[in-house]
Amino acid sequence: MNGLSDNGIEALLQALKGAPAGQIVALCDAYGGAIANVASSASAFPHRDQQTFCIQYFSSWTRAADTPQRLTNMSKAYAAMRPHVPGACYVNYCDLDLPDWATSYWGANLSRLRQIKSQYDPNNIFRHAQSVQPIQSASSR
Repeated sequence: MNGLSDNGIEALLQALKGAPAGQIVALCDAYGGAIANVASSASAFPHRDQQTFCIQYFSSWTRAADTPQRLTNMSKAYAAMRPHVPGACYVNYCDLDLPDWATSYWGANLSRLRQIKSQYDPNNIFRHAQSVQPIQSASSR
């Protein structure tokens, strides 16, 4: 990955300008530096190269009636960026809209994490909507 392209930067700026002023904030977290000194396979989190960063989209409001429009604006910004980002994600910023969330969060580490999960939590007691799933044996299906 070589960072966000000029077209990606333009798409982000246009998406933010497309929403009413101040309704969407984009936070860009850089993952370069010391985080890149750890091998991608050395922990659960594989996205560690010098060019990787995460975009967090943020919006807040107090009136329940504003929810549909705020979520629509956020969805438009998110969709505008999909062609410009690799699809890798940080699990602590859960995204229920990801079609292949397990690969997006853990990449090539998923198989190893499933083995660990199967060893230490085979009944999947510690879980959430997008947690690592244990490997099911043929007898447990």
